[in-house]
Amino acid sequence: MKLILAIALFISITNTGFSFDKPNEDILFAMKNELTRSMNELKIDELERPYFIEYSFVEFEASSIRASLGSIESANKTNSAYINVGVRVGDYNFDNTNFFDVGLGFFGSSDDEEGFKKRKVSYKPSINYLRKEFWLATDAAYKQTAELYSKKLAILKNRLRKDTTADFSKLGTVNKLRDIKEIPAFDLNKYNKLASNISSVFNNYNDIFTSGVSIEFIPKRIYYVNSEGIEYIKDTYYTGFEIVAASQDKNGMPIFDHYTAFAFSPTDLPTQDSLKKAAKIIAENISEKLKLSQLDDFYVGPIIFSGQAAGQIFAQSFLPKLVSQREPLTDGGFSSENEDAVFQRKVGGRVLPEFLSVDDFPLKNELNGVDLIGSYEIDDDGLEAQNVNLIKNGYLETLLSDRIPTKRIKESNAHKRGGSVMFSNVIITNNNEEKILEKNQLEDKMLEFVKKRDLDFGIIITKILDANIRYTSLYRITNGNIEIPFGKKNFVMEGYKVFANGKKEKFSGMVVPSMNVLLFKDIVSTGNNRYTMNYLAPSIISPYLTGGDSYLPASITVPDLLFEDAELHLIEEDFKRPPYVEINK
Repeated sequence: MKLILAIALFISITNTGFSFDKPNEDILFAMKNELTRSMNELKIDELERPYFIEYSFVEFEASSIRASLGSIESANKTNSAYINVGVRVGDYNFDNTNFFDVGLGFFGSSDDEEGFKKRKVSYKPSINYLRKEFWLATDAAYKQTAELYSKKLAILKNRLRKDTTADFSKLGTVNKLRDIKEIPAFDLNKYNKLASNISSVFNNYNDIFTSGVSIEFIPKRIYYVNSEGIEYIKDTYYTGFEIVAASQDKNGMPIFDHYTAFAFSPTDLPTQDSLKKAAKIIAENISEKLKLSQLDDFYVGPIIFSGQAAGQIFAQSFLPKLVSQREPLTDGGFSSENEDAVFQRKVGGRVLPEFLSVDDFPLKNELNGVDLIGSYEIDDDGLEAQNVNLIKNGYLETLLSDRIPTKRIKESNAHKRGGSVMFSNVIITNNNEEKILEKNQLEDKMLEFVKKRDLDFGIIITKILDANIRYTSLYRITNGNIEIPFGKKNFVMEGYKVFANGKKEKFSGMVVPSMNVLLFKDIVSTGNNRYTMNYLAPSIISPYLTGGDSYLPASITVPDLLFEDAELHLIEEDFKRPPYVEINK
């Protein structure tokens, strides 16, 4: 498969000599034996016995490369493994979960002696060692679980319980699944040379303060069993390539740009010539933006989000609302201060214009020759993946879900990934041909709104800073020397003012404030093209609560979007002045 422009974080690549060719069924057998022992023997004093236990063993063989200005900063292969243990006390209708007690911390045992989420274990462990680790982790998980269950019972004794939604859904089938993949080889020396070569492009641009190229491949194998008889072994992997660069203008304004590409196999990455061209474009864009001016003031009016920017604005502001979330009970009642939970009571209501539909396709591996890195066949609960129609003709049909029921979503549609509910490959479709416009028609439509509102110009945004890159690679390469705008704002990396005569003028130093989901209902039209953006999506439910992953591979395919009414704000932070060195002539 051939990969075209796609957004995300690293380059993931496989190592030569990838060692887990065949799954070790002895590991699964040992996990099942230890789980059976725990179900039969785990009991402390007057505490309730567990009614459900789940075990997972995860092993990685990761390769990563970092380069800057033609030099390799790091290149290594890391083998690691960890285990997860989940214990439930009570029954399916009422157990220890969906309850948050700050006093016990986010996860781990109450005495902090033993961990049970992402508990590090030896790579390629012996069976006896692995059984011992599961026993210790299960003991810790059970102690905390029983304590939580007792606290939850005590709190509800003094309250009238109106919501009697079950805490865990039962399954009608018991799956025993295998998804074993042939992991491609990765030549570390070859990709060291690639990273060095691409990063050397920035040697020719003295006005760029810092830059870097990253390559990373993290093949992963997961063994899973639970007390219901569900079991699976599955492999996942992807490849990614990232270029990031940063500088400051004369007023200290940070100027950033990045390029990323993802594929499953390293051989499906763009060619070296294409990557070098991408690096030069980034360098030249930054050099150009250093000379640009900001808009004079904030802007309120029509905005076209095009290509990558359409993907980012939809991914950051809309997609997180499409997952089912249960409000946890706390000592003070139910906690509902979660802006990503606004659609929990909207099922059946209109959330987009009637010409737009949204689907999630975990079973789709590619689209128009582009790998879709969010694909999977088995979710974390051991259920076979399902494609889901989320929004049909503007109306919210359902939400993505796992086995934690809510008032509106009672059953799982197999979307638990990385420890919690997560989208995979999202595709936005315009069903009304009259609302699909060619590029010039979409711009003309925007200018009609500009004229009606007596504005001087309209706005097209073509690139927005990726949230993952903002908090990881960009922060790392700047090392605190260039201040990065954080928070819910979307940092505009490339945008244009469009005047009535068709003239376009680039600008810098602007952010799109956190967009209210209600604005998406008023999208006027879309372009006739669709852009596929692969990226590492931040987990919707905090990994501090789930013990899961912070970022997960995902993709979104979206047309250009015309909003009749959106906002741009100036970046008003006081930034450090850039370093100037006086050179004696």
